[in-house]
Amino acid sequence: MSSVFAEKITQYISDYRLLLRKSLNQVERMNRLKALDLKSVTIYSDDLSLYNTAWKILKDIESNGNIPDQGYYSYSGLEKFYTELKTFIDDYTISNDRIIHRIQHTSNLLLEVIQMVSSPGFQHTDQLQDKLFECNKSVVCYGSDDQKQLYLGCLERLSSINRAIFTPVLDHFSEQLEEHRKAA
Repeated sequence: MSSVFAEKITQYISDYRLLLRKSLNQVERMNRLKALDLKSVTIYSDDLSLYNTAWKILKDIESNGNIPDQGYYSYSGLEKFYTELKTFIDDYTISNDRIIHRIQHTSNLLLEVIQMVSSPGFQHTDQLQDKLFECNKSVVCYGSDDQKQLYLGCLERLSSINRAIFTPVLDHFSEQLEEHRKAA
């Protein structure tokens, strides 16, 4: 069974091939397909290959697209295609050799943390603290602003309950946020 990601990227590849067919002569089109490896069946073998192919297509459009501002060819569909593909692919990233949806990944982490600290018999351990340090990094890298705020509020509440475990985690999260803001 293929993922939603794979189905969507496969459709984008098909659409791009069609755009090339409409806008280039056969020799140019075949050269472009070969350069992008779009005729190979191996690009469909896994999500990682599809992800890399999508980025190749975006880079190809950036370097070869030449979308005119005016005139008959100004709306060829290429600009809209580029924007849609870029928006879609920006929602994903590679983590541990897997393609993950940034927001969904962060939501799952937040849910896991909430369940961990809310469970009966919850233990404040170094293992929990280590898990939260890892979660900090993921929330900062992949989370939306709303998710970051939610997580920060959760850590602040937990820190008031158990300073020994949660204050270092809260401080680490704040440092990670600041570093991320400076890098952006």
